[in-house]
Amino acid sequence: MDLIIVRKIPIPDNPEAGFGSISWDGEVMINRRLVQQLQLNEAEIDSAIQKVRLELTRRMEKFRGKRPFPQLKDRTVITVDDGLASGYTMLSAVNSIRKYSPSAVIIAVPTASTSALELVSPQVDKIFCLNVRDKMMFAVADAYQEWYDLSEEEVLEILKGFFR
Repeated sequence: MDLIIVRKIPIPDNPEAGFGSISWDGEVMINRRLVQQLQLNEAEIDSAIQKVRLELTRRMEKFRGKRPFPQLKDRTVITVDDGLASGYTMLSAVNSIRKYSPSAVIIAVPTASTSALELVSPQVDKIFCLNVRDKMMFAVADAYQEWYDLSEEEVLEILKGFFR
């Protein structure tokens, strides 16, 4: 098991929603249709990307430390997330993972929007998702009875059990 860090690129004035994502190795995925709908200009896009890159660097240092990235060549990689809303963060992760030549990439999520599954499925070998939502505006939290963001301290405490 290992940890990969991927972050959404938040929409200005709406940090809960994103118009794309960036993975730990700099793979940027932009939802161009949404950017056009929001009428974001290149300066706004670039500014948001730079902020996310700084946050990715900070989180990589905090959560992964100096641990080397795992060898993925010719291995089956199972990537897990709490759910897929737009699918762009998973797409960034998958594109970055593919650079390491795994034999297969499998996604396992408890919930996802239909559109996210349609976006990601051509890029992976299998997807396991038990709860597919068709709503136009789907938030992952909508599929849970109890939902809250973990603090960084909670994440570090959980990771202690895996990375000693």
